[in-house]
Amino acid sequence: SAVTNTSQRVFVTDRTGFRLSYAHQTQAPDFFLLTSGVNSDLNFTNTNDIFGRDLTFGRSIVFEFGIRHAFSDDMVLDISAYNKDKTSDIAINVLNIYDTQQRAISAINMPLNGDFGNTRGIEFALDQRFGPIFQGRVGYTYQSARGTGSDPFEYLNTLARQVSSLTGDRTPPPRTFLPTRDDRTHTIAGTANLNFPADWRSGTTLGTLLSNTGLAMAFRFASG
Repeated sequence: SAVTNTSQRVFVTDRTGFRLSYAHQTQAPDFFLLTSGVNSDLNFTNTNDIFGRDLTFGRSIVFEFGIRHAFSDDMVLDISAYNKDKTSDIAINVLNIYDTQQRAISAINMPLNGDFGNTRGIEFALDQRFGPIFQGRVGYTYQSARGTGSDPFEYLNTLARQVSSLTGDRTPPPRTFLPTRDDRTHTIAGTANLNFPADWRSGTTLGTLLSNTGLAMAFRFASG
């Protein structure tokens, strides 16, 4: 993969920082999709196989900005918003190819750069520390992921197996944004850590049991 990235971080005050990043990313196609079926032929296989072909690089355009503010040495709030446009993801479609042996048109499963989509969201995260022992983080994310497919095989495994009542032919691939499997509208996640130093409550039974001990917890609730 290759990335053309521009990022900027600006400190507004000694407690507030602003960041901004913008990137164009390219991703090489899956080698399997390029070479699948290169040693196959319709003489000894069938049209359920996938036949590879030349593909262009996948491309994404990513934008993100955020603000981080420290209310005190023990409390920090971070707010960020992001957007990602995918313009040429790979999707396996059913293409009408002329079969020179049968002298007829055959429906062949072949990949092409046909999927596109958009992911955008906003995230809030609060870091809090209580003394030298406890520190925790809780965050909320609102995210919307829309596109014409979740992975290269989605159309082949779903709509391509259905017949349209209007045309009597297989249902064509979607060309409008639909929710993808990456769609997680609401997510709440957090961590909590307890770290007891060696001299914590020295001389007590509880201090003897917990000194030099750390406890960690993580949780995540998501919709979608």
